[in-house]
Amino acid sequence: ATVGTDRWVYILLQGIMMGLVLDVLQTAGFRKLTRWLTDLEGHYYLEDFNKFLIRKQFFFVWVNMFFWYLTITFLYVPYGPQIQSWLIDHHYGFLTPAWGFRPRKVELDEAFVTPMLFTSFANFLVETYVPSFLARLRVAARERERRLRERFFVLVSPGDTRGHDSN
Repeated sequence: ATVGTDRWVYILLQGIMMGLVLDVLQTAGFRKLTRWLTDLEGHYYLEDFNKFLIRKQFFFVWVNMFFWYLTITFLYVPYGPQIQSWLIDHHYGFLTPAWGFRPRKVELDEAFVTPMLFTSFANFLVETYVPSFLARLRVAARERERRLRERFFVLVSPGDTRGHDSN
């Protein structure tokens, strides 16, 4: 699609939405779900807990990574007109493009590239930048706390009689 056209914007927005849903929301949900399910199993040893947790996470992450492709392949391409009619009938028409469904207008390679690029960017932010940013905030908070303690202990150190009556 030509950059800046309505089709390009639609593909971009669709890719961003799917990227957010797949990589950020589903992955976070799957992590919580797998930990909860593994907790329910009641493993006595941490090694067993981790082994079963990793198995569940591998399965759910695999499903998560291929959900977009499976959705496009088995739902959007063959049932696009029906999906858009359902969305319009149920007052979700704002989710459909103004021109409606056009068979073979959204190429699968275009539909795959945008979410992959956005999910890579989202992964970069969520898995790299956000933890780094939070770590910097923690270090800065500790440093402020250390400076406040030093200032407090300098002002109120044991044996300090400045400012007090010695009577």
